[in-house]
Formats: sequence, structure tokens, C-alpha cells
Amino acid sequence: MKTSDKIVFLGDSLTANFKLLNQFANIINLGVGGDKTIEILNRMDACYSHNPNKLFLLIGINDFLVNKKVWKFPEEIDITKNYDLILNNLKTNLPNTQVYCISILPLGRNTFFNREEISSYNLGIKELNLEIKQLAEKYGYTYLDFHDNFADYEGYLQSEFTLDGVHLTEAGYQHFLDLLRVIIC
Repeated sequence: MKTSDKIVFLGDSLTANFKLLNQFANIINLGVGGDKTIEILNRMDACYSHNPNKLFLLIGINDFLVNKKVWKFPEEIDITKNYDLILNNLKTNLPNTQVYCISILPLGRNTFFNREEISSYNLGIKELNLEIKQLAEKYGYTYLDFHDNFADYEGYLQSEFTLDGVHLTEAGYQHFLDLLRVIIC
């Protein structure tokens, strides 16, 4: 990575809590806890003003959980449509930026869902990741499939990587950084 490369991370609490990125002076963390794709769409201008060389997008788990009625929201969210709009906006407004779409991570066993729900949700997350991969390809962007790098042998988020089945521990973020290092360094 050239030290002049400006890198933006855009996403939800998984991005916002990625404190290990603070060691890189050229990385701007635009993660906001609780964000869904609609909030990302509403704050795209914050991205454009930085005119980054690279942008990493990690969004979708909150939308997914809203659609599973885990959180109250006025209506179901069309995640694929919103994700498509985000990528279209990036292509239009940041045509020279390398965009990396990061897969949604699996849920861990230690969430407040029962085991059958978690297993079912993790299958749904894998299906959503396939849609994200297709959208990334549609726009000529890079899809980073980190899902399996975080999953245990049964497909759950590895317990040492998660606080609550969704959010990452320090070890989880270190693992994340290790996976990203080849791209950002």
C-alpha cells in the first residue's frame, strides 16, 4: 500500500468497532453502529468527499435481522436492491475507486436466538452473500468472502471471535485485519 492511498471503510457496528484500523493514518472508518443499507444510502456523500483509492463495504447483517423480525422496523428491507443502489452510486460518483464488498459473517452460538434459528439464519446469510458476490461482479468490484474464515466446523461464528454472536472480539478483529492486511498494506 502506498502511504498516499486513501482507504475508506463503510458499514455498521462491525466496521465502527474495528479499532485496529486506527493504526493506519490513511484509513478513514465511516462505520456507524446499527446502520442498515438505507442509512448507508443516505450518507454516501460522506464517502465521496474523501475520494478514496480503496473502499471496503461491510453492510447487511442488520437488514437481515430486521427481515427476520429480530428488530422492529416499519417494513421489510429489500437488501439486494439497496446494496445494488449503493454499488451503483459508488460506480457513478467514485469511478476510480477500487471497491471491496466484504461478505456478511455468520452468527455465533452465543446469540439470544435458539440453535435452530441460528442455523437457519446462517443458511440465509450464505444465500445473501451469494447475491452480494453477484452484485460485486456486476459492477466489476472485488468480493471478499471472509464468511468461511470466521466460521467453525458447523458454520457458526467461531466463539473466540465473538462477544455476543454478532459483534467481534479483539481476537476477531485481529483475524479480520490479518485477512485484510494483504490488500491494505
